[in-house]
Amino acid sequence: MARSAQPLYGSARAPRLVAIGRMAFRPGHTVRPHAHPFTEMLVMFTGAMRVRVGPAEVSAEAGDVLVYPPRTPHAEAVSGPAPAEFICAAVDGPLGPGSPAVPDRTGRIRLLAGWMADDLRLRDDARRDVAGALLPGLLAELSHAAAGSPAGLVAEVRAYLREKLAGPVTVGELAARAHMGRAHFIRTYKRLAGRTPMQELRAMRAEAARDLIIGTGLPLKAIAPQVGFCDEYHLSKVVRQVLGTPPGHFRWRCADRKPARR
Repeated sequence: MARSAQPLYGSARAPRLVAIGRMAFRPGHTVRPHAHPFTEMLVMFTGAMRVRVGPAEVSAEAGDVLVYPPRTPHAEAVSGPAPAEFICAAVDGPLGPGSPAVPDRTGRIRLLAGWMADDLRLRDDARRDVAGALLPGLLAELSHAAAGSPAGLVAEVRAYLREKLAGPVTVGELAARAHMGRAHFIRTYKRLAGRTPMQELRAMRAEAARDLIIGTGLPLKAIAPQVGFCDEYHLSKVVRQVLGTPPGHFRWRCADRKPARR
């Protein structure tokens, strides 16, 4: 099989694909703690599972990739009403310490894993060689996904919200940009940022309004559309809710500027 000149996902040598295939667990299905002599990788396509890997317990959903290091006990339980469908790969060789629930935000890992599973299902030696040759690419994508800081998603979303502050923004639009399902995106973002994407947007708009109130002489009705509010009344309501004080408070506290009339 093809080998890479650079270590992949923490490995000093290129791992070898042992087996790969599609699997599905029905709702309520559980797998007792067990371990393998090889590295196991699960690429989630639908559903959700609660997973214990060694002492750690994580939740994995569609779009996540799980890695179980060799001889590491792990257990799984399907959570939610939908079946958990995934691709399971056995790899000979270490892939590093393991990173449970790595998000496949680009979808490339799922695409490559799907190709590999379909090639091995054909039971053709030539296609098996193709599947093995795709493994370095899949592991390179996994390495890139695992190396990304969790804060990267928050930073990207905030940067996009700043660009679109004056216009309409939907959760579906943000989730699509993050290559995640809507519900998964909301949960992931709230876990990382401490608030939902829409709460983040409201806070950013309130803070931008405050800065314009302090730094300009514009009336609230002129500031409102610049930061995504339909009118000055909506601006005032959100500023009071988010920042705990009415907009006029900031203007009156600006020592070098008199309060503007509305």
